[in-house]
Amino acid sequence: MLSGFVKIAFRRSGSSKKSVAANARAVSILLSCSSKKNSLKELLMDDEIRQFLNINEWDDVMWFDIEPFEELLIWILFDETIRANLENANQEQFSSIEREFHRRHKALLKSEYKLSRFLANIKG
Repeated sequence: MLSGFVKIAFRRSGSSKKSVAANARAVSILLSCSSKKNSLKELLMDDEIRQFLNINEWDDVMWFDIEPFEELLIWILFDETIRANLENANQEQFSSIEREFHRRHKALLKSEYKLSRFLANIKG
């Protein structure tokens, strides 16, 4: 039911049908997972998230598509910002959320589409 409302919102924003479906799926997955997962690493273990990111194994390496991964990071930023706002966060907390987004995105860009490299990059 929620995904229906999300699709309507994206359609009204002028998004294409393909974009509406992808974004509605991302939001629905994130909303269903975010309350259960404590970290990005745990979120990446979720089968629906892995499918959304097109994670696949080839030559003993786990690969992903960067575009849906970037979308996921944006939706995580959105989710964390909304939650912080509901909790009356201060400016430093919002700045911390923004810094974490940029740190994750930088790690993503350096990952060469390899999941293990992304995870190593966000650790250190």
